Amino acid sequence: MNALIDRFAALRLHGMATSAEDMLAARTPPSLTTALKTLIEAETEERRVRSIQYQMRIARFGSHARPLPDCPCIRGNAHER
Repeated sequence: MNALIDRFAALRLHGMATSAEDMLAARTPPSLTTALKTLIEAETEERRVRSIQYQMRIARFGSHARPLPDCPCIRGNAHER
């Protein structure tokens, strides 16, 4: 069944590939409906996680994390109200 997992990976269905490995390692195989549902849910979750990782990577939070030096909200600032 490595051919099945290899085909999932070739199609870039990494969530399905991982889930298929887990299902094939189980002692009792699930029913067809349960297997398909599990594969689809795994792929959906994998894509959601990859999307969030991509968004976090391109967000560049670090460049906007510090307040401006002349901001009155900084303690000890001479321009404080």
